Amino acid sequence: MFRSEAEPADPYATRRARGRFPGRPLAPRLALLSLCAAGTIGLACSGEREGESERSVEAARAVEGRGDIDGTARPAPAAPTEGALTPAEIAHGTAAKLALVPEQHDWTKGDPERGKALYRLYCLVCHGEDGEGDGVGAATLNPKPRDFTSGSFSFDANADGKTGSAVDIARVIRESPSAFGGSKAMPAWGGTFSVEQVADLVAYVRSLAGPRAASSSSQTSSSPGPSSREAPSEAVM
Repeated sequence: MFRSEAEPADPYATRRARGRFPGRPLAPRLALLSLCAAGTIGLACSGEREGESERSVEAARAVEGRGDIDGTARPAPAAPTEGALTPAEIAHGTAAKLALVPEQHDWTKGDPERGKALYRLYCLVCHGEDGEGDGVGAATLNPKPRDFTSGSFSFDANADGKTGSAVDIARVIRESPSAFGGSKAMPAWGGTFSVEQVADLVAYVRSLAGPRAASSSSQTSSSPGPSSREAPSEAVM
């Protein structure tokens, strides 16, 4: 068919003119949709920022102790109880319980000569040739190793109110001084020595007491062990 000159070039122009196919430009509609989308995203971002701001204020108030976000005051942290035990005192309390464990061995039957051989192999480096606490390893230790020639000991390891008994020395050898509130410099030898070897070491250590021990033997036999609030001053036994 041939198109008449009066017929418009756009085949839809007539329909739009008659209202049967209303023409709506696409660009304005796209712009409107874009504005709506932007508004929705903006509201979401604004809400998220508002939430972050509230959380920041709440965290700041919590740090300052001012309370919750609504201003409600939070209770202040409890003050330390007067007379509360320090970590060192708690450790001593644990040691006291260990001292209450019933003894199952007789540590008075050891052989000092066999104990001397063990002493020279394991103990001499810190306690010294003659047991005076002056071994080559003593220079790096603080507090210093026990001077066995003094006959004075720090630990009441069986809670009998006395220090320096065979039970006390044996328990310190097996469990280490730290188990009774002393230094950690001396390790626990219970996994190394047998019961008989510990008894031999006890016999030799007690044999090292010299004239100074004799002059103070009465005081040593009745001196109580360290209290739960006073740590011994020397590292070993």
